[in-house]
Amino acid sequence: METSKHYHPDQIALPKGKIRYSIAVILLLLISVSYADRVNVSILIADTQFLSDMGLTGQPARQGLLMTVFLIPYFITNLFAGQLGGRVGPRIAMTVAVVLWSISLFISGAARNLGTMLGARAFLGFGEAVQWPMMVAFVRNWFPVKERAKANSIWALGLSIGPAIGLPLVAYIVGDWGWRASFFFLAALGLLLPLPVVWFLTSDHPRQHRSISKDEVAYIEAHLDHEEASQNEGGLAGFGAMGVKGLLKIPNFWILVVGYMCLQAIFFGSMMWVPQYMKMSRGFSLAETGAIAALPWIIGALSTMMIGFVSDKFQKRGIFFSIGLFMTSFCLYMAVTVSDRYLCIAFICLNSFFNGWCLPMAMTIIQSIVPGRMAATGAGVMNGVGGLLGGAMSPVIVGALIGATGSYYTGFLYFIALGILGGTLGAVLAFKKI
Repeated sequence: METSKHYHPDQIALPKGKIRYSIAVILLLLISVSYADRVNVSILIADTQFLSDMGLTGQPARQGLLMTVFLIPYFITNLFAGQLGGRVGPRIAMTVAVVLWSISLFISGAARNLGTMLGARAFLGFGEAVQWPMMVAFVRNWFPVKERAKANSIWALGLSIGPAIGLPLVAYIVGDWGWRASFFFLAALGLLLPLPVVWFLTSDHPRQHRSISKDEVAYIEAHLDHEEASQNEGGLAGFGAMGVKGLLKIPNFWILVVGYMCLQAIFFGSMMWVPQYMKMSRGFSLAETGAIAALPWIIGALSTMMIGFVSDKFQKRGIFFSIGLFMTSFCLYMAVTVSDRYLCIAFICLNSFFNGWCLPMAMTIIQSIVPGRMAATGAGVMNGVGGLLGGAMSPVIVGALIGATGSYYTGFLYFIALGILGGTLGAVLAFKKI
């Protein structure tokens, strides 16, 4: 980092300009569009025409492959995407990612058989894999530690806003124009909206931005300098130069990775199967399913927005991560066991409320326990390992459980058990005052 002077953060007044928060809003836009891209299959597996065209009627395990083949290359690429972004910078990496995932969506819309569809889904996973490590890199480069939970919560809103808008929108498009039109619409959206925004309105570091004030640059850099000095004093200085090997010497990182694995399994598994569960088991129509499926994501958005401010106030990330996963398990158990279908919706919404605050906590924890120079690499490894073993396997495992037992109940039990494990690991981090 190039600075002419080094100040203690307390010597720098809070700047009037807040260009840094415009970066967080741009990241929100990116994640919203990408999550709308990936959840459309949740509606499509409830569409009889799509299932017939792809030869998937009555085959839940194979239906689960639509999400799993996306997630496997997605999470594997995450292992290396952080290092790639470190070389070319998050701005260029994100620009390339948007182009790649838009191409994959055009291919999906033109697919004539399941093989082509699965190949396009895998390509989508490769294209979107760069996103997570670059989100962490942007926040690490642009925000002081004390503001990162808020910044992470802003962009993490996209995890809920994307599906909340995308699910009913895709249901509407599929109902009126067919499933192919949904892919073409999402492909065009990516090229017309996030692509020019990330290229023209972001920069890798604050001092490279054309519109930022000198006061805001000084404020950000003083805090980042102080953070780096503190990490050096804490004995973490040499880890950045050691690459991924340095992560092996941070036990708390691996506790977080396993907890994150549980979170991802619940997140992507429920993303895939809850809409079909609402249609097949609870008796809602496709149009109703799209609208109902959006409600939990709206609730999750409110939770994500709230937790950033609450967490920054109390600085207890591990406690919030633990509570979120424990309560997720409880709400999913209630959702699948209550007889009233509207009460079921209420508990699924509550599940999203508690689940919604876990991801910002995971991202904020990793930005605190991993040295700054390894932030993107650490996030990539966490998302790669935790996501591959949790998120990528969850849709097909749950599909196999549903197919073997003929009941959605066993699939929900899988989520519940993982929530309890993840909550326990979050409690361990809380005990370590993280």
